[in-house]
Amino acid sequence: MNAVSPVLDATLRALHGETDVRVIVPALHEWLFASVLAITPNMHPIISVLSALAGEQPGLLAPAAIKFPTLHAAVAAPIGMDMGARVLQTWADVAPAG
Repeated sequence: MNAVSPVLDATLRALHGETDVRVIVPALHEWLFASVLAITPNMHPIISVLSALAGEQPGLLAPAAIKFPTLHAAVAAPIGMDMGARVLQTWADVAPAG
């Protein structure tokens, strides 16, 4: 798959089942693409949650998904990236205590 842009390429990869967060990160830089991934049915739970956080859509987060231990590690991945501030701000609003 060679898309015109890295953002579109990452989005298409996620839609086709890619689960490596490092591959999906370019899609998370654009809140619109992140929001699309967050509402896509059958998306990998970690990709879906990170997409909802990057898309500033906390209402799309399933309460059970917020408690995934692997999610807590995945949320740390975007620290230092452009979209990291959005992810962390949204995460701060919904993260469980502790």
